[in-house]
Amino acid sequence: MNLTPLIILAIGKWSRLVDKEYMKIYYFASLKEALKMSSEEITLSANMTVAQLREKLVDKHGERHFPENILCAVNQEIAHDNLIVNGTDEVAFYPPVTGG
Repeated sequence: MNLTPLIILAIGKWSRLVDKEYMKIYYFASLKEALKMSSEEITLSANMTVAQLREKLVDKHGERHFPENILCAVNQEIAHDNLIVNGTDEVAFYPPVTGG
């Protein structure tokens, strides 16, 4: 039996796993406390927007942690939902802040 096609198939599947792009997401304030983590790495999809990233985090952690008014900063600037993020961006989520 020739195993070459199976080996090539296995190498191809492994390389697709290795080629995935990951992004580190930072959490601050009460969000960090609620999630019990200050950051995590997630798999990044091609041309992922802030809105799609938020939806991915809602699916993973629940909507109560990522409500519509949660703030997202990309590279230390407030980001709009249509901004496309990539693996080299610094992305942070934090709840709205009020002061007095």
